[in-house]
Amino acid sequence: MQNIFIGSNTPKGFSGFYQEQLAPLNRVYILKGGPGTGKSTLMKKLVKRAEEESIEVEAWHCSGDPNSLDGVHFIDKKIAVVDGTAPHALEANLPALKDQLIALGDHIDESILKPNIDTINELLKCKKRHFNSAYCQINSAFCNLSALYEPYKCALQRDKITQLATSLAYHIRRVVPTRKQFSTALTPDGFVTYKDNLEDKQIIALKASSMTIVKQFLNTLQNMLCGYSSYHCSFEPSLAESLIVGRYAVVPFSDCIQANDVIELDTALKSNVDEDEFLEEKKLYERAVGLAIRHMSEARDCHMEVEKFYVAAMDFEGIDKKTKRIEDEIFN
Repeated sequence: MQNIFIGSNTPKGFSGFYQEQLAPLNRVYILKGGPGTGKSTLMKKLVKRAEEESIEVEAWHCSGDPNSLDGVHFIDKKIAVVDGTAPHALEANLPALKDQLIALGDHIDESILKPNIDTINELLKCKKRHFNSAYCQINSAFCNLSALYEPYKCALQRDKITQLATSLAYHIRRVVPTRKQFSTALTPDGFVTYKDNLEDKQIIALKASSMTIVKQFLNTLQNMLCGYSSYHCSFEPSLAESLIVGRYAVVPFSDCIQANDVIELDTALKSNVDEDEFLEEKKLYERAVGLAIRHMSEARDCHMEVEKFYVAAMDFEGIDKKTKRIEDEIFN
């Protein structure tokens, strides 16, 4: 099983690659229903069944709570089951032919919920306020991060980066499908990273003084390839932080990753950068990230309180029947 994020919390709010991931699939089950209606639990049951039957599966984790799932992708079957509610609201583009809407909200006893409507509304408003504050802090963190990146961008020799990328592209180029996702997301638990995608790969590590050099190199490399799986940056979701091409993984250098080869990207710098000049920006960046995490944690607490009301009002026997039907259609 592989664990990844299809979406992440970014300076511009929630950003994801759901449409790109779902477009080439044969069938997509879109789960509709409020918090506590059993969407993530249903998907976890499907993951467990896939593991029991040794079926290759991806678990798409939720950046709002990495213990929950936003989707499950059965790779060989080209089938996915996804959460179709905000912030990644999805609708059926080809109803019945490809996409199936699964209404878990049909199994809610409204009479149990209605007496708590005011409390639920207040909790949802509180959750929204905390997420808005979190995104403001993420944007602030990115502004300070950009200040740290700027001197490296100015010192970077583009022709040298192109030369290094050309050499690597010649070595690893393969005709493979292009996919976009995140391996790291900013969550209420901090930065969460999954490394399942590196198993059995030839690791090519990119060693640089700044991540912006790595991202500039990968951006150049992508234009020279015939396909790849790109893993994007939470702070700059348009840019990749690592690439996988066939059996090769091109990733930032790390002491905890055993690399088969290392590329020294600092050779593309025409001058050294004195990071001591940007100590204040580093402190502001770290402070903003900490505040963003705190607000996301508060938002998750509100969400979990809302879930309690819905759980108490759910007919889970009805959910179990729908889960069984989906299981039969996927695995039989």
